[in-house]
Amino acid sequence: MSLAELENFLIARFDEQMAGAFDGVIRLSVDAQSLTFTIRDGQLTCNTQATPDVTFMFSDFDTAAGILSGQTDAIDAFMQGRFKADGYLMWAFAMMAFFRGESLPVHPIE
Repeated sequence: MSLAELENFLIARFDEQMAGAFDGVIRLSVDAQSLTFTIRDGQLTCNTQATPDVTFMFSDFDTAAGILSGQTDAIDAFMQGRFKADGYLMWAFAMMAFFRGESLPVHPIE
């Protein structure tokens, strides 16, 4: 998977209803590559120049896609050093909900 493929993956899986009233700028970083996007009022805008509120760092693109889709356990990946955060770590679970993570409870951020 490449950065462009990760972006397309996120766009395809984005759930406007789950994003609801969330307002934040998130950067995903894999090696020296990064994707910054804004989620505001249920809308996803990729490749923004805004300063991120949080940066999630992944060991590889497959780990990023796996965590965001819920196919990879975020806690295990974090403990194994394949996933790190600089900023609001709890946003990782909200982000999984925004991208329809399969392993999350119905209301993960309540």
